[in-house]
Amino acid sequence: MPLSSLYALFCYLNNPTYQYCFRLEAGDCLLVQNFRVLHGRKAFNPNSGSRHLEVAFVEWNDFTGRHDFYRVKDDLYLVH
Repeated sequence: MPLSSLYALFCYLNNPTYQYCFRLEAGDCLLVQNFRVLHGRKAFNPNSGSRHLEVAFVEWNDFTGRHDFYRVKDDLYLVH
């Protein structure tokens, strides 16, 4: 990849227009489609307390398959 392309990518990544920053609180749950979101975190100061993060990976087809089933299920009982 040419250096100019890397620089352009770096400019996009560091442009606040394309960033969404927020703080997770205790008990929050965040679902992310990993192929569509570039994620990261800011520096952590260990003197400010502790942090605990649990991660689970769900196959995307398993997630959308259930959604599609419930979306179509009600339509099966409609008279056309």
